[in-house]
Amino acid sequence: MGSCLKHKRIEMIFKFLKVYKFSFSWAVLILILLLLPSKDMPKSELFFNNFDKIVHFALFCILYLLYYLDARISKQKLKFLIFFSIAVFFAIFSESLQLATDDRNFDILDILADTIGLAFGFIITKKLNYTKTKSL
Repeated sequence: MGSCLKHKRIEMIFKFLKVYKFSFSWAVLILILLLLPSKDMPKSELFFNNFDKIVHFALFCILYLLYYLDARISKQKLKFLIFFSIAVFFAIFSESLQLATDDRNFDILDILADTIGLAFGFIITKKLNYTKTKSL
């Protein structure tokens, strides 16, 4: 009986990864980027103070857009509130993991930028849907 349950769980994980392959892959990339040592990040005079907030915003906006794309391709019902909650938890989790690194730190403003990026991604998809239905 336990083996059957384990097999079902593995099937569910593979189904999830198949459906949400773009957004899941992007989330893994976000985690890697946020945990890289800051000394490995490119340096430029174009990077002004708090430039990382724009990066956080963009990473999480793209995360929402990829979730939307995954759901549309697989014809899954969009579950904004569930995804948004999981994504905000992911933002907090990834920021908290930075405490375990030598040269990264926890920044509540990064989580705020992540959350605003998610909300902006949602707004973009709503505008796209509105424009699409209006033109029909």
